[in-house]
Amino acid sequence: MTEAERIADQLLRAFEGDTWAGRSIKSIVAEISAEQAARHPLAGSHSAWELVRHIGTWLKVAEIRLGGQVHDPTEEENFGRIADQSAAAWGEEWRELERRYRGLAEAVTRLSDERLDQLVVGREYSVYHLLHGVVQHSLYHAGQIAVLGRQGGRQGEGSRGGAEGGPALDEITGAVVDAAVRIHVELGPGLLESVYEAVLGRALEKRGFRVARQRGIRFEYDGMVFEEGFRIDLLVEDRVVVELTSVEKLAPVHGKQLLTYLRLMDLPVGLLINFGAPTLKEGLRRVVNNLSASASPRLRVNRTRG
Repeated sequence: MTEAERIADQLLRAFEGDTWAGRSIKSIVAEISAEQAARHPLAGSHSAWELVRHIGTWLKVAEIRLGGQVHDPTEEENFGRIADQSAAAWGEEWRELERRYRGLAEAVTRLSDERLDQLVVGREYSVYHLLHGVVQHSLYHAGQIAVLGRQGGRQGEGSRGGAEGGPALDEITGAVVDAAVRIHVELGPGLLESVYEAVLGRALEKRGFRVARQRGIRFEYDGMVFEEGFRIDLLVEDRVVVELTSVEKLAPVHGKQLLTYLRLMDLPVGLLINFGAPTLKEGLRRVVNNLSASASPRLRVNRTRG
């Protein structure tokens, strides 16, 4: 598989496949009605419908720029008013989004490695960075659309329904990815892990999530008690573990360590975020716990205060 084909694959995964960040845009949008999509449930926010159109606009912009033209969207194209808010118009909106994903992916597969390294006309970044930016942009807004859809009245079961009325897993993970992408773009890689931990924790708290930093986990095994068997960087809503690092490249042991934490704490999902990576797409992993809470009946794990 060429590098261009890998990028095209990531584009389609963002739309309808198995993404590293959580659910695809298509699966999220399919559960939102036209009425819910048109609402503005959060003060000062765009609607889910406006974000879907915004994503589509930038897919179109990227394809035009690939063709060597200078193009910037108008304000109306970017976040214009939704005049027709019927169910038929909503269905056509996200079918058009699908056409744009597939059209851009097809155009990308025809690119050579040399073309990927060339600068975009009128810009100081390469085609490679443009396309990776489009993928990150898609997933950034996917998290927002999931939150807006739920706030707008979408009901669901399983991973889409929060425990005891709390936020859903998709809402939590989407918000974490959304905030992490923004922080990575604004601060860049290379800072201390503690800086990213503090900034990400504060960003999530501002969004209304409960966040525990450096939570110690009480560990009992075979009669021995360890008051702090291990510590986790961030625990969001007591449901999602977020482990942060700032290294050049993630190693397999990082994911295995997070999976161990999830198993011992009997939690379903965690996010591993490497702020040292050039792009967050390369530095983020979603780890799912499909195993039992403990590998041994002699093991007991309790959460302690951080």
